[in-house]
Amino acid sequence: MSLWAEVKQRRITQIFLTYLAGGWMVLAVVDQVVDREVLPSVVYRVFLTLYLFGAVIALILGWYHGEKGNQEATRPEIIMVTLVSLVGLGFSFNMVRTEMRAAELATTIESSTMDLRRMAVLYFQDESPDGSLGAVADGITDGLISSLKAVRELNVVSRNGSESVRGLTVPMDSIASIFRAGTLIAGSLVEAGTDLRVTVRLIDGQSGTEIQRNQYTWPADDLASVSDELAEQVSESLRGLLGEEIRLREGRSSAPSTAAWLQTARAEKALKDGLEDLRSGNDDQAATAFATANEELDRAMEQHPDWAAPVVLRGQVAYEGNALATTLEGITASLDSAIAFADRALALEPDDAGALELRGTARYRRWLMQQDDEEALDRQLAAAQADLERSLSLDRSRANANSVLSHLYYQVGDWQKAVLAARDAYDQDAFLAAADGVLRRLYLASYDLGQPDEARKWCMEGYRRFPDNFRFVQCQLYILTMNGVEPDIDEAWRLYDQFISMLPEGQAGQLSGVAETFLGGVIGRAGLPDSANAVMLRARRDQDVDPSGEQFSMEAAMRSVIGDTVGAIEALQRFMILNPGHFPGEHWWWRNLQGNADFERLRNAR
Repeated sequence: MSLWAEVKQRRITQIFLTYLAGGWMVLAVVDQVVDREVLPSVVYRVFLTLYLFGAVIALILGWYHGEKGNQEATRPEIIMVTLVSLVGLGFSFNMVRTEMRAAELATTIESSTMDLRRMAVLYFQDESPDGSLGAVADGITDGLISSLKAVRELNVVSRNGSESVRGLTVPMDSIASIFRAGTLIAGSLVEAGTDLRVTVRLIDGQSGTEIQRNQYTWPADDLASVSDELAEQVSESLRGLLGEEIRLREGRSSAPSTAAWLQTARAEKALKDGLEDLRSGNDDQAATAFATANEELDRAMEQHPDWAAPVVLRGQVAYEGNALATTLEGITASLDSAIAFADRALALEPDDAGALELRGTARYRRWLMQQDDEEALDRQLAAAQADLERSLSLDRSRANANSVLSHLYYQVGDWQKAVLAARDAYDQDAFLAAADGVLRRLYLASYDLGQPDEARKWCMEGYRRFPDNFRFVQCQLYILTMNGVEPDIDEAWRLYDQFISMLPEGQAGQLSGVAETFLGGVIGRAGLPDSANAVMLRARRDQDVDPSGEQFSMEAAMRSVIGDTVGAIEALQRFMILNPGHFPGEHWWWRNLQGNADFERLRNAR
């Protein structure tokens, strides 16, 4: 007998469809009850999970008991039903446990009145069998205190204060009350094979509840640098975690209900996951995460239409979604949607610094696209600058607003303001929300101002903090083109090869061409003009890769740097043919062309 004949004889289809219909009706009732907030939202998710696993059980029961007459339960049937039931219950239990933890955290956040920015670092515990790591534990603690005290936005208890409670056997919340600290940091060290394992705990001061626990490893044969380097690594991680907790607390304090706060918290988590997916090149996963965030936020906005927070976050999802657009129209639609959500939030809360930052950032991104007429572009730029400056006047701690404002100043050629805004952003970025962009801006402005020491300082800090970001390898190559820096050809080739290996798929064409042009600049500065010329000619890209001719402007710059006046003018002419009336901008690159009649004619053709 064929398989289909077996299925029909056993009435599996009828049993399965009956189960689906009955279960769907139950789900619909539960959904209505949850929507009216009679039951928490996790109840619906649990029922949905059990419903899906129940469908598998229905198929199994239909196969074994769908025939007429009495059938006894067989051993394989019992095993399969038991396994599916256990897996389904396991998923459901995990959902409930996650929800309970979120509710516990919400209660802790809601009841806590201490300032999380006021923190005490407790001396780390040496848990090695022979107690040989005491000096290392003290070194890490002292290094961590120094690193955190350097952050202007944080209020850190001194070493003497931490020393005064060393060895006290009292609850964590009692220690926190001594210092009036909203955050405690505790840790321990132990040897694990050839490594040193450091466990660090972030603790809510008022309740003594552990917020987060992280582990770090360090080679046991390199203890000389552990107190400084590992302390810096732990500090950066803790600052990021603490920033998330502060945002959670501030969001909870303004939320109209715990359910609404949980919806926005889940949406923020989904947005964060989506951004990570984007950085990893997983566009499909990013789109799914953004859709999840929007679903949570739409529910929160529908239930609480007068609450601005989910509207701002909805606008942020729309703004970040422009990275998924494949056309100019799609990017424009995403940015316009972000601006519309920001307008809607500002109608509810006119002094919402987050909404102003969002609108200013989206308006500035629209200006960068250069898709409107000159008058409209002038309005966009002025409005973006006004929004960002207004946001900062309301909340000086908004590092990202200062970062975008720094980029704006940089684009319009006000490099001194760009440096000041970027430094403010870096100083204010206590929780490392925008550090990579800020560091890159500090490097760029220093490079464009012709300050090699400052440019190297910020470039190398970026590379130390973000070694997987190709921009901080790129900047090391570019610095070799600056006056006062030795043009090391071997180092330039090494950096170029490393840069090429790190480029994301789809961006290699134009970026590699520009980098190769700068490589030619280093070779030319080292006294090899013929080799430099060959490299720069090879670096040129077809117009389908570089439609705006940016390659020619960079080639003109590098030829100017190495003293190739004729080649620089020829490349600059090519750029301005593709971009009539657009001179690449004032820069130290053009020093060797000052006074050249052809160069002055091109510069004045704007």
